[in-house]
Amino acid sequence: MQNGSTDIQQTLTQAIDQASDLHTALDNVLSIICEFTGWDYGEAWIPFKEGRILELHPVCYISPHRSDADRYALEQFRNCTKGLTFPYNVGLPGRVWASQRIEWLNNPASQSERIFLRHHIAKAFGVKTGFGVPVLAGDRVLAVLAFFMLDSPMEDKGLTELISTLTNQIGNKLENFHL
Repeated sequence: MQNGSTDIQQTLTQAIDQASDLHTALDNVLSIICEFTGWDYGEAWIPFKEGRILELHPVCYISPHRSDADRYALEQFRNCTKGLTFPYNVGLPGRVWASQRIEWLNNPASQSERIFLRHHIAKAFGVKTGFGVPVLAGDRVLAVLAFFMLDSPMEDKGLTELISTLTNQIGNKLENFHL
């Protein structure tokens, strides 16, 4: 995995360096991480309103490797998420924002609203696993990336550590886009 992690790190760095704006940079980051890890869906949450809430960024990733029905389910999960915001320490994105740490979520559909506000949406569209990771520049959270899967893998500490390391390394580069 060491060689693979070096490859993804170089790919992410190049993609961000070549991006002309935040939208393109986040699109590249979500696509590269999901393709490398095999996750089905990725989204980005950005602090707005003077850092008081997280809003869903327009860019997302939906795996082209899933069936048409699965892609449709992920698109509906995304559509139902549009317009939601998360205050500090509320919901998966808000908790990751507050803790500045990765959080893994098994079976979000069975979680209480306190743990996963979108549990009904996850149940309706078959989302089985998720995790959130902060993108940091120093001690400032620039974004929270959330990844979801229609399968139920066991928590993979190696994967979460790799993603955490990668997002920490790209934080300073994303800060150049004036988040």
